[in-house]
Order: sequence, then C-alpha cells, then structure tokens
Amino acid sequence: MKKVILMIAVVSSVFLLASCGGGGGGGGGGGSSTPTTTNYSGTFSGDIAGTWTMTVDSSGKISGKFNDGTVDYPATGTVSNGKIVGKMSASGIDIDFTGTVDSAGKVTGTWSNTTIGKSGAFTGSTVESSGSSTTVATTTNYSGTFSGDIAGTWNMTADSSGKISGKFNDGTVDYPATGTVSNGKIVGKMSASGIDIDFTGTVDSAGKVTGTWSNTTIGKSGTFTGTKK
Repeated sequence: MKKVILMIAVVSSVFLLASCGGGGGGGGGGGSSTPTTTNYSGTFSGDIAGTWTMTVDSSGKISGKFNDGTVDYPATGTVSNGKIVGKMSASGIDIDFTGTVDSAGKVTGTWSNTTIGKSGAFTGSTVESSGSSTTVATTTNYSGTFSGDIAGTWNMTADSSGKISGKFNDGTVDYPATGTVSNGKIVGKMSASGIDIDFTGTVDSAGKVTGTWSNTTIGKSGTFTGTKK
C-alpha cells in the first residue's frame, strides 16, 4: 500500500509537469534541450491590418514587429504565465497590445490607442524552423523531474487543443497521466489504484514548467519542474 501511495504521488507530480509544459512549441526528435527563445507569427486586423512576428527570450522579453504591408512597426513587451503585454511604435505613437498564448502556442489578443481612435485584434501561433521553411507546431513535448514525498521523472505531450497525455516513472513503474493546459495554466488529476492526486501549475513563454501536486487524504505532496523539449 505504501508503494502504491508513493507511485500515486509521483504520477501526480509528473502529470503536473506535463500539463505545465503545454505552453511551448512543437517537440523535436531525439534528445531534449532547454529552449532559449520561442518564435511566434500571425496576422492583425482592424483599423490597420497586416502581419506580425515576435521572438520571446528565456526571461519572457518580447522583440518583434508588426507590418502593414509597407512599414515595419517595432514591438516590445513581455510574456509571463501565458499573458502578453506590449507596445508597438508607429510614427512616434505607442499602440498597446495585450493577449494570451495557450499551451499549444496559439496567440490571441487585441491592440488599441484611444488617442488616435484605432483598434483591432491579432492572432497567431508558435512556429519552428524546419530547413528553409516555417511550420506551425501541432504538439508540444515536455519532460522534467518531480520531488517531495515521492520523486522521479516525467514526460508529457500537449496537443493543439491543450489536452495532455504522458507518464511518470518512479524508477520502477510507468503510470499514465492526463489533463489539460489553457492560457499557461495547468489543472488535472492522476489516478492510481483508485486514488486521485490533484495538481496545478504554469508553463511560461519559454516553455518552463513549475507546479505543485498533493493529496490531503493520503498526506502526500511535492513540487515539479521541467522544460519544453
């Protein structure tokens, strides 16, 4: 029974990690590495329309531009816990934009400047380079470790709808995990031998995952961390 409880706790941690991982770009092939930047692109519409590109570094700092088909407008800002806040500059006028990026890398938001009476919306997604072309990521892979009353490793995949699937391992047994990620927020449960362990966490713009797992009934808890692969 003690072993089952430990396994359950481990699964919960792993699930949390995987769920948190949902915010990044598509996973690669063999080995894993901690990403340093995440690239996004899309379109904007409203009183002005065109395309945009942005790069987010490991600290969440945004650099990029909006283009109306003729002129580039530099964009700066930050992304934290799936929340986007920034400004783009046009002829000395700052236009604010805010939005969100979800676990699948989908971006949605609005832009406006009440002084000049202009506003609109923007949408986009995470992209990854593949040779000379750019492809939209449809799934994102994550892995990491969990600790606390139980410890081990985990790996998870988040699909384009934010649904996560994966497993945790306590060094002996694999345990399946499921859940959801939305706007950088992770919420889920993992079931082992009829016991559910709750987990919550976040995945930031660089794909870093942090969270906690617990079950007050069995008195087990801990934390988890990981990164996008």
